[in-house]
Amino acid sequence: DIQCALAISQLNKVERFITKRESLVKLYNSKFAELNPFLKTPVIPDKEGVGRVGWHLYSVLIDFQNLKISRNSFMKRLLEKKIRTQVHYIPVHSQPYYKKRYGPKQLKGANNYFNKTLSLPLFTKMTVADLSYVVEQTKHIFR
Repeated sequence: DIQCALAISQLNKVERFITKRESLVKLYNSKFAELNPFLKTPVIPDKEGVGRVGWHLYSVLIDFQNLKISRNSFMKRLLEKKIRTQVHYIPVHSQPYYKKRYGPKQLKGANNYFNKTLSLPLFTKMTVADLSYVVEQTKHIFR
């Protein structure tokens, strides 16, 4: 009963959550546009025929090699500014279970995506000021 009540209360907020995250993703994309092609933002699909995206993560692709910085160093510099980032997700073919079961595989597309991806903060209580700070500090690393 408690779990059902919690689920119902959360479902009442889902439209607000989706709308908020959509607006944050659009704002991130516009503020990062000048960093293209070194930082590629996620594509927002045309709503015609696709439906809405429930943005769970804001993952960008960063050309760390051209920037001459490792992803780990990039993440540490953001963490020094109190910005937590994550890497989503380690390719399935490189997980120990699948390596053991199917042997080592080289999936260049999956590896290329993994080596460039970084998830930046995205949450429903995030303010425009929070987002602007993340963008400002990220751009600072690019300079």
